[in-house]
Amino acid sequence: MADPKTINILSALTRTEDVVSRVMIETTYGLILETTADGGFDVRCRLSKPADNGQSASSPPEPAPAQPGHGYRYYIWPDYKTSFVWYKTDWAGNPGDETHVDQDDLKKRYGEAWERARDAWVDKYTRAFEAHECHVQSYQGPIFSTPDEQTAWTTEGVLLAAWLALQPGVDSVDFHDDGGACVCLLEKNGLAVTLASFLKNL
Repeated sequence: MADPKTINILSALTRTEDVVSRVMIETTYGLILETTADGGFDVRCRLSKPADNGQSASSPPEPAPAQPGHGYRYYIWPDYKTSFVWYKTDWAGNPGDETHVDQDDLKKRYGEAWERARDAWVDKYTRAFEAHECHVQSYQGPIFSTPDEQTAWTTEGVLLAAWLALQPGVDSVDFHDDGGACVCLLEKNGLAVTLASFLKNL
């Protein structure tokens, strides 16, 4: 999903009212995005916890929302040399003494496929960050070389966050840009609408 052309096509499809055929895109970690013949937009997970051996039970398309006060609330925010995944500190379902989510915990909870995709996504940011020497000086410019690269990276992150939001035991996921502003709040209920709105505005 990091290819800007693919993202531009998907964005255009969400803005098209006369969709004749159905288009489906599936990520390596099991998030499925699909346009429908009536112009709708659907998002679901193929697997709740992808297994590397390809043998895993299918999960329901829409896992039940976590009960109030239960399940994790995460936010994703790029911060150099971290996993980019954080706990919302004001949520009773999260550990009270932690803010940053450890990579080993993410792998244990959500499987290797999603963790590999998250790690590759973080690595793209890290390489761009270091290429501009942001880690050794006060650099105020863009992290990525072109707007298309930035858009592709952000979209990939939102899709990773969407998959995470669909997992059982997760209440919601906020996705923040590198300036700290919330780009979107991803919850099980209304996730397709949120993603469609995000893609339309690319």
